[in-house]
Amino acid sequence: MGPTDSAEQREHPDPAADQEPQLDPSDFAARFLPMLERPGGPSAHELEEFCSACYADGVVVVFDWIEWRDQANVLLETSGAMERTSLEELRQLLTMLIRQERFAEGTLAHAVERGWLHAILAQMRTLGTPSP
Repeated sequence: MGPTDSAEQREHPDPAADQEPQLDPSDFAARFLPMLERPGGPSAHELEEFCSACYADGVVVVFDWIEWRDQANVLLETSGAMERTSLEELRQLLTMLIRQERFAEGTLAHAVERGWLHAILAQMRTLGTPSP
């Protein structure tokens, strides 16, 4: 609160101001799946925009992703595992890939080539779609 805030604002701050953005997994996935499904895949610039959106939209979570890498590899490499993955695990997978990209450039491009990024976003879309 700044010096120009009203007494009402100081006494009753907006609780939403301190909350992280609400993630709509289906909408988030719908924004980025087309770039993964197009021939040639995403450009390096599009992958940078994707990373920025993951931070801005509250996809990236704080957790010990280095300790979680073995579990992530099981989810990424085991046939059928992605279909049983929770939204929290999907967010952890994206966080791990994005953070790893900072240390090993090309991690996201590799995730695109392996189909991991598409599988993660497809599962996000599934989890975010209401059942009939």
